[in-house]
Amino acid sequence: MKALASTIRTLTSLAARRWPALIIPLAGLVALLAVGATAIPHLSGVEPAADRVAETVFAAIQYQEEDGQPPLNRTRLSQLIRKAAEGGARFVAAPGIPPLHPQEAPFGRPEPIPGPTSEYFGKLARTLGIWLVLPLREADGQGGYYATSLLISPQGRPAQTYRQVMVRSGDATRGNFRDILDSFDVGGLRIGMMAGDDLQVGVPRLAARGAETVLVTAAWSGSDAAGWTHTCRQLSQRYAVNLVVADYRTPQHPEDGCGGIYTLDGSAAEPQSAAGGRLVRAALEGPPIPWRIDSALGLPSVVPVPTFEPPTPAMAELGRALFFDRDISSTGKVSCADCHRPELAFTDGRPKGEGVYGRRTKRNVPSLLNVAFRPLLRWDGYASSLENFAKYPISGFHEMNFHYLDELVDYVRSKPGYVEDFRSAMEAENIEFENIARALGAYQRSLISGGSRFDRYFYGGQESVLTESEKRGLELFRGKAACADCHLIGDRYALLMDFQYHFLGVGYDPRPGVSPDIGLGSISTNDEAGRFQTPSLRNVALTGPYMHDGSIKTLRETIEFFVRGGDAVEDKTLDISPVPLNEQDKTDLEAFLRTLTGSPRYDAQGRRQDASQTVPDKPSQSSPRQPSERKKHE
Repeated sequence: MKALASTIRTLTSLAARRWPALIIPLAGLVALLAVGATAIPHLSGVEPAADRVAETVFAAIQYQEEDGQPPLNRTRLSQLIRKAAEGGARFVAAPGIPPLHPQEAPFGRPEPIPGPTSEYFGKLARTLGIWLVLPLREADGQGGYYATSLLISPQGRPAQTYRQVMVRSGDATRGNFRDILDSFDVGGLRIGMMAGDDLQVGVPRLAARGAETVLVTAAWSGSDAAGWTHTCRQLSQRYAVNLVVADYRTPQHPEDGCGGIYTLDGSAAEPQSAAGGRLVRAALEGPPIPWRIDSALGLPSVVPVPTFEPPTPAMAELGRALFFDRDISSTGKVSCADCHRPELAFTDGRPKGEGVYGRRTKRNVPSLLNVAFRPLLRWDGYASSLENFAKYPISGFHEMNFHYLDELVDYVRSKPGYVEDFRSAMEAENIEFENIARALGAYQRSLISGGSRFDRYFYGGQESVLTESEKRGLELFRGKAACADCHLIGDRYALLMDFQYHFLGVGYDPRPGVSPDIGLGSISTNDEAGRFQTPSLRNVALTGPYMHDGSIKTLRETIEFFVRGGDAVEDKTLDISPVPLNEQDKTDLEAFLRTLTGSPRYDAQGRRQDASQTVPDKPSQSSPRQPSERKKHE
């Protein structure tokens, strides 16, 4: 735990910021379910919490409801929550909603968020100074409800929601399968939250996203209990994650329920009896992480890494060597770095990438900076992790064209230097593609960029680092121009994206089979055609041309595109509307966007440079990257 204690960070809120209640989209669940993992919420700015300590106390409630008595149930649950907090719990999980009789649930009928229930328990969380996860029936706007898990901050505000996907109750609405499941940063802790019935697909995903502890609102009873207890023990041990499981109990079967706290080794904390239920408390440590990747001002304080397969510096250095090795393409002439150039924020400055034989990629090359914070990758969100993503460009016909991945494995195995490096970095005696993907993922997670002039002003309190024009641009960004509606700015950090998919009309033709790229529609349903994931605006001055097809050359032209309200498409409604900006507004907004260029910078070989160096606001005018010296693995 000493290694974890060394990551303590002091977090402060330096100005009054607006607080969006976020319900974030879930991309790729159907495909992921087929392989036993899911992508199911992402948070851009959880409010400040106390400093991280070596151990943090969590509590799970086993609650016994009384049929038809919502006020009594609410009072009893409040008493259990208060008792947990008085015992030192900083995080408290309340049990899931039973699948029957919604009118007799502890919290009554469906309601919106925020609503009476979230406000009632928000006041309680604020009074006790705790993070509280509880279930409620969220009105779906069509007479039905979602079985929703709600995270409430110590300030009493809704911070995150999760709509259950695997619903067993016939009257509940399934959560959107496009929603995203992701861990979030609370004072140096990586926390996950989910519903109990989604446990088997959710825990692997959250552990891959760096969650050290997962808060679970369950509604199991009877014959379910023994099976779920076994499952919880298995999952916590296999994926090196603590599970804090709150479960409900019924008057008819008061001993039912398997709520509890399951630690990294699969053991369980003992419950304590209390009025109206039982309470489980435990001080938990996270798994040992051998390498904490340095984050930066304006970003989450902890860079998420898989808890069950954490990377190391040696693994990342091996991944860097692979990243710059042109021999991992079929022609031996294209490396990852040829499309992701360090001097251009790991983009390539072209409308579309260029692969083997001069073939053009289907889409614009996105930046890899801060990719560790993205739960889903590619413009359509098809890749669920960096390791999953690796196979697409390596095997892609228009990219590196190593169609049969085992041919790449044969190449790597043929190089004694690689063989020794894989043995040393990850104890791999027989190199497989999974080892190659892990190394590449480790390197890409280390590509961090924050501490921009915007960050130093907004999060660092340095008033003088922005000009008056840039400050006006920031106000436009957050106000009249409404840029921050999709490029989110939170209280503690800003990833400047919302992880949602939007239809802007770019390059879209409504005639069937005409559009060269229908985005999300190609991996989902036709009503999602033309939607693409919001890109981050960090380092945006370096990453042109813009849009998924690279069709807009400059920042100013991009601003003009949004001012006119996108590209109109017959019989389809765009997700944006015209914005009344004058010429001075446009100049100010562009000036602000140029303050988003961050540090540290990376040299031509992709090595991280000193974060304190001067950071230019404009991209380098140097010629395209020439063949560079790189480590030989002969």
